[in-house]
Amino acid sequence: MSLRALGHLVALMLAGELARLVAIRRYFVENASPSEIAYEVRRGKLTVRGWIQRLCEAGGGYHVARYVVRRCVDRVYDLEPVLVVASVGSRVEYRCLLCGGVATRPVHHILTYHRDYVARCVQRVADCLLNGRGA
Repeated sequence: MSLRALGHLVALMLAGELARLVAIRRYFVENASPSEIAYEVRRGKLTVRGWIQRLCEAGGGYHVARYVVRRCVDRVYDLEPVLVVASVGSRVEYRCLLCGGVATRPVHHILTYHRDYVARCVQRVADCLLNGRGA
């Protein structure tokens, strides 16, 4: 199992990017097309393809990413997001519950400032899978 792909999924969940997780799950688990997914999550088809491509690159290939998503995505859904939306005028900002900081790019903030927390969450999900309590 690729821990980098799992780390990418965990970072998305911690950042509160549920639309991306739903799109990735629908693509790899339910075999939905990017066009169908884009219609459901109200994003562009090329945006959805970019999300999928980014996961494939992080995981080491399409088949590895597919395996990780099918095995782990339900356990990743159990994690709680650590960023909440704090809009300031027309700008959308996120308030971090871990450090109290303000972020405009949620996934970047999680991966930059809370890498150790992401690693602990990845380890927790991987342990649950290895101990038979996973999906």
